[in-house]
Amino acid sequence: MQFSSAREKFKILFLGHEEFPCIILKELFGTQNVWSSLEIATNPDERVGRRGSKFLSVTPLKILGESSETPVHLIPHEKSDLRLWMPPTPFSNGVSPNNLLITASFGRIISSHFLDHFSPTRRLNVHPSLLPRLRRPALIQHAILNGELETGVPIINMLKRQEGIDAGNVWGSLKLV
Repeated sequence: MQFSSAREKFKILFLGHEEFPCIILKELFGTQNVWSSLEIATNPDERVGRRGSKFLSVTPLKILGESSETPVHLIPHEKSDLRLWMPPTPFSNGVSPNNLLITASFGRIISSHFLDHFSPTRRLNVHPSLLPRLRRPALIQHAILNGELETGVPIINMLKRQEGIDAGNVWGSLKLV
């Protein structure tokens, strides 16, 4: 995809937290002709293990972002704080046709006031299973455990919670057999 000089490139805010989003992010790194800035938002580091003290768990997306010198923003840990969380600058400066929100295995419900900072046609979710068959956590693992013979990755328009979770229009999909 090529853009003319008259069209501004996208400013992308990418939300995710596990291995699957890293695959998507690496693909985005190769498309610098369509974006001018790329920033990541992911879960904060968390102590895990017995009584939460054994190991510090860092999301693979944060590790990839820091190693590629991509700005990384940490989302609030508590659900109540996440509901009030605002996108980082420049995404919080009002709706711009150049701002693009992409999520992949984010695992959290994004508040309406957060989504309002992005045009409805600029909110995309890369979903790790063919919809509507699987809509739950650990989609790839469930597809394997269920013996699914076909799976895939659709890109869907992200709707507000009251409009439906994973219920937006499918922009495209890649089926895997």
